[in-house]
Amino acid sequence: MPTFPSLQQMTVGAAILGACYTAVRHRAALTLELVVGGLLAASSLPTGIFLLGCAFDTSLISQLTHELGLYLAAAAVALLYVSLKELFK
Repeated sequence: MPTFPSLQQMTVGAAILGACYTAVRHRAALTLELVVGGLLAASSLPTGIFLLGCAFDTSLISQLTHELGLYLAAAAVALLYVSLKELFK
């Protein structure tokens, strides 16, 4: 049976790829803010996919023991942002 990387390993890998992609994409006007923004945006992708999986199989939530509060807060902020933005258009 294949061994899959942990969520933390996938998050770090995605962060590195996001920073590299941002550096290549914006090489003409590269700033630290762009690289960090790309890193943070990409690092959220594995967690977002994992949380979608939790919607279908709630037993997966137990694997997020330490980080669950952070991810729930990030999801709540995103949901509030989208809702408030639409309401106050």
